[in-house]
Amino acid sequence: MNAPSAEQRLNPSCILLYGRLLGLPAELLGRVRLFPRDRNWLHAPWYGDAPGGAMVLAEHIYLSRTLYHAPQGRDRTLHLSWLLLMAHELVHVRQARSLSPGPLRPLRFGVWAGLRYARSFLRHGRRAYAEAAFEREAESGRDALKELLTRTGGIHPQHPIVAWCMEDRQEELQQWLAAHMPG
Repeated sequence: MNAPSAEQRLNPSCILLYGRLLGLPAELLGRVRLFPRDRNWLHAPWYGDAPGGAMVLAEHIYLSRTLYHAPQGRDRTLHLSWLLLMAHELVHVRQARSLSPGPLRPLRFGVWAGLRYARSFLRHGRRAYAEAAFEREAESGRDALKELLTRTGGIHPQHPIVAWCMEDRQEELQQWLAAHMPG
């Protein structure tokens, strides 16, 4: 990943992994911007920082401080958490892509998601987040990464995907994906 700043992007290895895993086009993944949560006026997500969570507004992903800085650190457990979370959040990016393009897309996605949370709250109460259909769809991204990791050695911080993505070792990841995810 890039050095810490007010904005980060997915590195080419992450773009490669998520493009293959989630079927997202590289051009869309290349537009994704990662920000610390204090860069949005709500300072969301409101989870704590251990490790915290994320909120998507179109191609912008706002992360807790811990997760925002995770790619620059050396904690492989946190790297794995970050990779799994990104698999979830990038499905939200795909959902936002279905809305009409333009500078108001982040606002439209925020309203779209807020209305779906409200409807889920009315139906499911305290289980609103877990039961929201668009959140269950986004969880399919995390599930896909978990399945790949499980099938190829297990969900653990020492899985080679973790190092290859965090260190942007695109050639090794490309060869591995060709062997384990042909097509």
